[in-house]
Amino acid sequence: MSESQPRVFYGWWIVLVSAVGVFFGPSVTVYSFAVFFPALVQEFHATRAAISFGFTLHNIVGALWLPVVGNLIDRFGARRILLSMTSVFAIVLLSAPWLVHTIWSFYIFYAVLGWMLPGPMGFGVVVAHWFDRRRGLSLGLLALSVGIGAFVVPLLSRWLIARFGWHAAYAIFGGANLLIALPVVFAFLRNNPAELGLLPDGGTSARDISVAAQETTGLSWAEVRHSSAFWVMISAFVLASASLHAGILHLPTLLMDRGFTAQRAAFGSSVVGVAVIVARISCGWLMDHLFAPRVGMLFYACSAAGLFLLWMAPAGSSVFLAAFFLGLGIGAEVDMMAYLASRYFGLRSFATVYGYAFGAFMIAGALGSLMMGALFDHFHSYSAGLGAAAIATTLAVALLPLLGPYRFGPAKGPLGPRAALMEA
Repeated sequence: MSESQPRVFYGWWIVLVSAVGVFFGPSVTVYSFAVFFPALVQEFHATRAAISFGFTLHNIVGALWLPVVGNLIDRFGARRILLSMTSVFAIVLLSAPWLVHTIWSFYIFYAVLGWMLPGPMGFGVVVAHWFDRRRGLSLGLLALSVGIGAFVVPLLSRWLIARFGWHAAYAIFGGANLLIALPVVFAFLRNNPAELGLLPDGGTSARDISVAAQETTGLSWAEVRHSSAFWVMISAFVLASASLHAGILHLPTLLMDRGFTAQRAAFGSSVVGVAVIVARISCGWLMDHLFAPRVGMLFYACSAAGLFLLWMAPAGSSVFLAAFFLGLGIGAEVDMMAYLASRYFGLRSFATVYGYAFGAFMIAGALGSLMMGALFDHFHSYSAGLGAAAIATTLAVALLPLLGPYRFGPAKGPLGPRAALMEA
């Protein structure tokens, strides 16, 4: 450990660097897809279903690749893998004006973007290694940066498409990754505090030294996948993800079916967005101070209540309260995934575990939305789908207590003097 430490713990700079690294990733390919959608339909003279298939490919390829990314990060370190992925992601976006001119080339383009997406999973692994007692808050701040990007980048996308066209818009975002994200990550990202002679949380005590030793402790992937806690955790995340994605993605259509104007229905989606931001900060902070499965139960119980409310209340302002409850659940889930994986399985195979959990989360979300649509087509009503989603989320609440006590809990005792100063 170094003799003199900076006034601001470098881990908080890691959070900021990670936020920059992830800002032009999912915000471009996921949250701005709806903005690019009309231009893509017009360019390729394709149906909405045909263009949507590109997004489906992006998510499936990304979900299947995440466990491989996690394994590579555990073996070679996150910095090297993230730099490689960011570089390829930027180059593929830059190639859009020259290579994407048919619907099939668009499918390949979007599948490769899903494959190389520098998302919150990889950067979350780095942040988790830099913090122990403030791991929840730091992961929440990283997730918040994704939420800010989800608000800002679609607005920027709309302006760029109107001014320069969709090809140029993708290329400009590629340039942003190449000229902003890549240099920042290259210059400042470090895999763990030991690389700079520091300890997690900026600590200085003997307890903090013991926490630093946990970098090499934890369960192997073989031990994790044979653990009942892993399958309980995955089951809870899958049930909640399928239900919450189904409810949120179908929310505007559901509201318009019940007589709301398009503007009021859009307001419902905005309420979800506000709740996501609230959840990403509050859930992380609460997990640092309370037992994380109980925090998860609280957020999932709110979401289950929201689904029951949408199911039972046909109209009225109560649906906006329901929308807020749904946003709390989806906003907390990514933070909980990373935090619980680190506390129950340690950091030895953390990236691999997180990769499988995040991949399952993505696939479940896609299937949940699909099932909600299929149930609506069959019954000509959202009632059956909402009822099933509410029950599934309630089951997720019931599963979390089965995880039991932490196996790799946070350090006990007060923070070191510099970390305490930062806390103040």
